[in-house]
Amino acid sequence: MASKPWVLTQLGGFRNTLTLDGRLAPYGRERKGPINTEKLSLRKSRTLYGGSDVPTTHIFGGKSEPFELHGRFDDRHAGGPGSARKKKIEVKSFWADKQRIRIAWGDVAAWIGFLDQVEFGNEAEHALTWKMTFEIDIDLDIPGDRPLNRYQLASPTDYMKGIGKYGQFVKSIQAGAFQLPLTSIIASLSQFVTDTISDLISTYTSAFGVLSDLSDTVTSFENALTSDLRRIRAASSQVSSAMLNIQDAFAQFVDDQALTHETGNTAVVYQTTLANAEDDLRVALALLADMDRAAELAERGRVDTMYTAQSGDSWESISKAVYGDVSLAQVIRDANGVRYGQAPVAGQSYHIPAAT
Repeated sequence: MASKPWVLTQLGGFRNTLTLDGRLAPYGRERKGPINTEKLSLRKSRTLYGGSDVPTTHIFGGKSEPFELHGRFDDRHAGGPGSARKKKIEVKSFWADKQRIRIAWGDVAAWIGFLDQVEFGNEAEHALTWKMTFEIDIDLDIPGDRPLNRYQLASPTDYMKGIGKYGQFVKSIQAGAFQLPLTSIIASLSQFVTDTISDLISTYTSAFGVLSDLSDTVTSFENALTSDLRRIRAASSQVSSAMLNIQDAFAQFVDDQALTHETGNTAVVYQTTLANAEDDLRVALALLADMDRAAELAERGRVDTMYTAQSGDSWESISKAVYGDVSLAQVIRDANGVRYGQAPVAGQSYHIPAAT
């Protein structure tokens, strides 16, 4: 069992906090079993290029793998009869907010990520086991991760600078701007563009144009209109799909040419071009995924969330806590079908409409 508390703090929405401490903290025991396991992996690609028996490894950074915490709630240690169930409802409500969170184990370790899964095992009316699974975006113990919060870049324009680099490869395909040794291969490339890839390039250019226009318009994710955030997410998905289709089509073209023209110089040009494009593609896809996540996070903060009533709560105190304004108490009552004069029930979760 952890001697220091685990504190989960939401970084968006209503910024709720979930604390697991004392006998409610995650289980583990020195030399017997870890409280949690940290696993780090490299993001890499290994490619075997022509003329070499040794694969080339491209490193694209690192990542923290998901980890689990597990423990037990029971009435004896949670605060009396019904308190284990109340703690379970608190955890469910916290998970239902679907917010990005800071996960901190005292001063031992800290991460940024999401509470992805929650699992409960009901042992008795007064006791239950629990397991939580966390997806990790940033390990705050890693110096390279700490200063860079990819999901809080100033604006969509910041992302577009890296995403647009793959467009240079697309333009080079259109222009046939490769140093190819044979006129017949240049003709094959031209035919390939005309017959196979022109529609894919058109789809990419159109989607990228929409995303670029949105990025010029939206100064920040936090202040963007919900409709614009959804358009950013849709356009980023379209750009990702278009780039993958172009890359697959060009890779197939390279394989076909290798069978038709057994020229060493040609193979080197094509394979080098393909490898460089793959590097740019991976960077662009990562940035597009980050842009989509940033837009998703901004949108999440505007949707309904849940609030678990505490002993002594009134609708006015809940309104003050979530909106900063007691006058919106009726909004909460209406959202939950509560009649005027009926008080909140401690331990029960209530829908909180997004502020308008």
